[in-house]
Amino acid sequence: MDFVEWLKQKPKPYDALERISKLPLERLPSELVNKLVSEAIEKDRELYDFRPESPATRRELMTPEGIIKAISLLSNEPEAEVRAMVMGLASEGRIQELLDALTQTMGHVEKKVAA
Repeated sequence: MDFVEWLKQKPKPYDALERISKLPLERLPSELVNKLVSEAIEKDRELYDFRPESPATRRELMTPEGIIKAISLLSNEPEAEVRAMVMGLASEGRIQELLDALTQTMGHVEKKVAA
């Protein structure tokens, strides 16, 4: 859950609703406005639905920053030390082992959250 909270606090690089709010909506047909807003909401859900089991959380977990943060949270080790360890594994070509372990760990977390 700490990982999910961390994700929620990260700045959004893309905000579909904000982009739509800059359009002259009052000049557009209501059907088009409704469609644009619905699509923006769906895009926002797709990108920023940070429940433990969501695709957005899984996608973030597979980024270097996400891997480091997750391991740091799970191990209670400082991020700088975890970063060095991850970079060492990457240079040895062993990053897939780490990703597999994280995926299994997240699977266990999802089951606990669902229960």
